[in-house]
Amino acid sequence: MAMNDLNKRLLSEKNAKINGYNLIDSNSYETEDEITRLAYHRLFYSLPKIDIFGLIKFKQKQIIRNVSGVMYPGLNAIMGPTGSGKTTLLDILAARKDKSYLEGTVLMNDKPRSKQFKCMTGYVVQDDCLMGTLSVRENIYFSACLRLKNSFSRKEKKAKVQKVIEKLGLLEVADTKIGTEFTRGVSGGERKRTHIAMELVISPSVLFLDEPTTGLDAFTAVNLMKILKKIGDEGKIIIMAIHQPRYAIFNLFDSITLLSHGRTVYQGTTRQAVEYFSSQGHECPARENPADFFLDLIADDEQNYLKNVTIGWPEKYELSETLQLVMEAKPKNKIKNSISNAFSSTNYATSKFWQTFVVGKRTVKNMIRSPTEFLLQILISTLFSVVIGLIYFQLNLTPSGLQNRAGAIFLMVTIQVFANQSAIMAFMKEKALFIHENANGYYSVSAYFFANLMIDLFPKRITPILIGGTIMYFMTGFQRVVAKYWIYILTTSLTTIVASGFPLLYGTMVNSFAVASLLTAVTFVTMMIFGGLLVNITTLPTWIQWIQYFSVFRLAIITLSINELKGLTFCDDRFRDLGNGTCHKETISFGTINISTVTTGEMYLKDQGIPYKNEFDLWAGIVGLFVYACTLLVLTYILLRVIKKD
Repeated sequence: MAMNDLNKRLLSEKNAKINGYNLIDSNSYETEDEITRLAYHRLFYSLPKIDIFGLIKFKQKQIIRNVSGVMYPGLNAIMGPTGSGKTTLLDILAARKDKSYLEGTVLMNDKPRSKQFKCMTGYVVQDDCLMGTLSVRENIYFSACLRLKNSFSRKEKKAKVQKVIEKLGLLEVADTKIGTEFTRGVSGGERKRTHIAMELVISPSVLFLDEPTTGLDAFTAVNLMKILKKIGDEGKIIIMAIHQPRYAIFNLFDSITLLSHGRTVYQGTTRQAVEYFSSQGHECPARENPADFFLDLIADDEQNYLKNVTIGWPEKYELSETLQLVMEAKPKNKIKNSISNAFSSTNYATSKFWQTFVVGKRTVKNMIRSPTEFLLQILISTLFSVVIGLIYFQLNLTPSGLQNRAGAIFLMVTIQVFANQSAIMAFMKEKALFIHENANGYYSVSAYFFANLMIDLFPKRITPILIGGTIMYFMTGFQRVVAKYWIYILTTSLTTIVASGFPLLYGTMVNSFAVASLLTAVTFVTMMIFGGLLVNITTLPTWIQWIQYFSVFRLAIITLSINELKGLTFCDDRFRDLGNGTCHKETISFGTINISTVTTGEMYLKDQGIPYKNEFDLWAGIVGLFVYACTLLVLTYILLRVIKKD
């Protein structure tokens, strides 16, 4: 077909009612509450190739370049070869990219996106983010509790959950657990549909999907796309990034957007796409999948692009009347700052208190249904406590008893610190889930942080200390004074929280489990060296002694040593009164060396450079650990707030 004939057909299909060109063969669904058109104009998105601490940036790499288009209710696909910018464009439209690198205009119903945009739209990531210990119904109900306003009763929320379960064909597996690495759950297709159901429960006007067919077999993928097609036909805007769909899937699309090197090759209906490329001299063979045909043309064009051939498909599209018809969807009145609104702080559907309660409730369920890690920590803590208790069983008050007490304290602190490296794995497992749910407007950072802090961190880390620490305390024969016991428990608990803080902090900073583990191990080993037992701090050069004040080992050992050793007297049994247990102080001379038969705990503390004379010296270490714990948790919270959610 000649290009002029195609343009005449395009012109005849303009929809004057919505001031633009309707790219799909459907009616207008515009209402006061529904989004009936998502338009974007002159989009540019660039990233620096080198970024040194956010201060020095070199060479900006353009990912999206001068892209314009419009999406209407129905099934809208963004296609292109690997690296063409499909997911980036999808994320820009969903307000999931860093606005500081973004230029252009994105409008919903010809108006800037509001702060509620993320709460009134859904986003399904490529890798399903679901809580494996919850059932299909429970995952969907979790979404309903957080994303539907509190004006909805519990009965109404459950009714919505039931309705979306039936719509997506999940009735048979509604009460089946999603599954974890240890337990078998639902199939891949059912996981994907559950993820979509969690977004559909709020009846979003726009649903974004990133590679929804990834990991699915051909039959399951087609069935999933038919469900999405049906939802699109009900008046919802479905936008997905998809690489190379089979013909049965391609035939379901209402409109397609083809990209190449971040530029538009074509946007329009699937039917018109074949005619468009035919008008350019490229006829699609009768038995070939148009999607494969288009991507082959784009791939060949990209090879020419690398050879500096200036006229390619993006340039041809920019010169075509097809683009001009798309651009007519832009409002005549200029709208400023249309990008920034959707990236502002989200107005959540529920209060932070309710969010904390719901997230905390899920955390409790997860811990109860997957108790392996929690029980293993208690078992290991108890086992090590018994072993150390047997090694240092009922320490006496001889000089060796002093040495053994120092060794027992060091081992206690070492085990407590290194045992908390497992916090990295626990957090890294949930990190992707947190990023997805927070970006989708489920809950705020503070709600997630406090829910996990109160229900996950403290019980999971403190309980093993209360059990194992108590066993260790009484088996080693430490002073059986109530006040000293509770100071011991307080110190070891704060030590555990500090030791958990480092894995959480590093896990937030980096996305690699190996890197986070290495940083944690290096930090702990460095702190252990400056703990005071392996090397006497007073013998170190003054310019390096300051590191001791940042060592959790040092702070804990100082406090526990003062608590246990102050007031004790150590001497050999030969110089001890068997009646009342007191020591007879004598001085034994070996040539020019005089040795006292009595050693006090204070003498040892002084030799180790540990201040002990007043009550504050004991509490200084506890205060230091408390400040340390608060600092690490605050830094983790800040990083959770600024972490990239795309």
